[in-house]
Amino acid sequence: MFATRIASELGIPRIVIPLGPGNFCAAGMLQCDVIHQHLKPVRIMTSDGSIENLRSMFRELEEGGKEQLIREGFGRQNIHFEERLAMRYPGQHFTLELPLATSIEDLEKAFHKHHQEVYRFAFHEPVMITDLIVNAYGSKPKTMLEKPLTEAKESADAISERRQVRFEGRVVETPIYRRDDVPVGSRFHGPVIFEELGSTTVVQPGWTVKVDDIGNLILERNG
Repeated sequence: MFATRIASELGIPRIVIPLGPGNFCAAGMLQCDVIHQHLKPVRIMTSDGSIENLRSMFRELEEGGKEQLIREGFGRQNIHFEERLAMRYPGQHFTLELPLATSIEDLEKAFHKHHQEVYRFAFHEPVMITDLIVNAYGSKPKTMLEKPLTEAKESADAISERRQVRFEGRVVETPIYRRDDVPVGSRFHGPVIFEELGSTTVVQPGWTVKVDDIGNLILERNG
């Protein structure tokens, strides 16, 4: 409701108001992939470990993640995994996460390099692996939001009424639009108000509005 007023004060020249802004986060959440993290605590020094042993433990974690996602209704083709190792130097309390390498030597080199980048120092000695981590992803299909069909041919057909509205101490007759009925491509000059289920968009004088191809309101400040 106060987007243009706040944007004016902050010097923000452009605002995008998505379709159904009151439900926008919920709609995004419903399309997010499902992620389950499976973790196996270990205490393995790189000098004593082997890539084959680590891969075997990762496969066990992945199998658990796969079974969980299948129970939740995901097909095997929509399941994938990300493997990470939590590692630290012996005696440290903090860890860094890295992907599994093709050899223990490459894994140690990657850890030393990453430690140098993060903490500006590194010890070139064996490293302790403290956790094996598998993120199991269940991918959901992504759908583009589409503007609801409207019978309105012109933007004027979407006006529900006109009201006297106060902007910066001045009362101005302001058109009130049913947002769902505003045709794609319509343009407006503030002041104008769009009402919809769950939200109201107030556009102050000095701002223009365009409705893009999927129904977003693109607000831009004049000048």
